[in-house]
Amino acid sequence: MQKGKANNVYDYLILTEKKTEYDAFVTALGGETGTFNGHTFIQAHSQGHLLELDEPENMVMPALKEKYHVWDLKNLPWDLNDFNWHKVVKKDNKTGKPAAYAVNLLKNIKKASQQARAIVIATDTDETTGEGELLAWEIINYIGWRGPVYREYHDDESSEAIRRAMADLHDVSDPQKDGWFVKGTVRQRWDFGSMPLTDVIRHFSAFKCHQELCQTSLLRGSLSGST
Repeated sequence: MQKGKANNVYDYLILTEKKTEYDAFVTALGGETGTFNGHTFIQAHSQGHLLELDEPENMVMPALKEKYHVWDLKNLPWDLNDFNWHKVVKKDNKTGKPAAYAVNLLKNIKKASQQARAIVIATDTDETTGEGELLAWEIINYIGWRGPVYREYHDDESSEAIRRAMADLHDVSDPQKDGWFVKGTVRQRWDFGSMPLTDVIRHFSAFKCHQELCQTSLLRGSLSGST
């Protein structure tokens, strides 16, 4: 029996961001399951973000639903303290329902996690944006994981870089002490809070355009009437 594995329980679930990254880790570590550096592992992958923020009106108290459901200049700017930041499975753009690929991947990841003692975040190392960290923690929180979480920091997807990173894991079990997660969360909420500003710009651009069209029409009418 492999060390650290009993009754199909592995030391680590290695969670990668996408299939190509998953394939690189499988190559580097010698399989979808196996042993590396004295620890057994099983691997699973995401496909980018599998979750997204819910609609604004669904993230506030009932008394505020109308305020955030209808776009109105008088309700701007948004008070970000009103939101609970609830996330839902990523939707299919055509049907508006949870995307089948996201549902299936989340099921696969949760099933794999039930066979593991700890999760290793092996998503993209986005130090600037924290994007890889954010999408990993979205999944970890969604599946209800309560065990240890580690992070490996691979420089690239070469086998050498992956093995080097997997031999130097960092405990990030508290997401609020995971700087990249905090950075990704702040950026996402800033983007969300900025959405109304885009609508304002669009609104006034359309208004200005309408005014210019009216002025052009009036000018043409005036010139036409003077001949």
